[in-house]
Amino acid sequence: SDLRPVLEDPAQRAVFTRLLRHHVVAGRLGPDAFVDGAMLTSIDGRPLAVRRIGPVVEVGGVRVRLADPVEGDNGVAYEAADV
Repeated sequence: SDLRPVLEDPAQRAVFTRLLRHHVVAGRLGPDAFVDGAMLTSIDGRPLAVRRIGPVVEVGGVRVRLADPVEGDNGVAYEAADV
């Protein structure tokens, strides 16, 4: 389903902001930054443990796909499951 109308709804802005702040880490992290046992901190201050076994990476318990990152002017975005 397309969540865009929900996310663009001004009434949902606070929910969307909380969601983003929990899933964003400050800085420009390349795939090599996701080492097993590393601890990252989301911009809302929550600790996010990195678990990496071979090509499988989880950050804060969410599987992250490091292949084909989206490069932006202010950071790098990785596809995350169940977000």
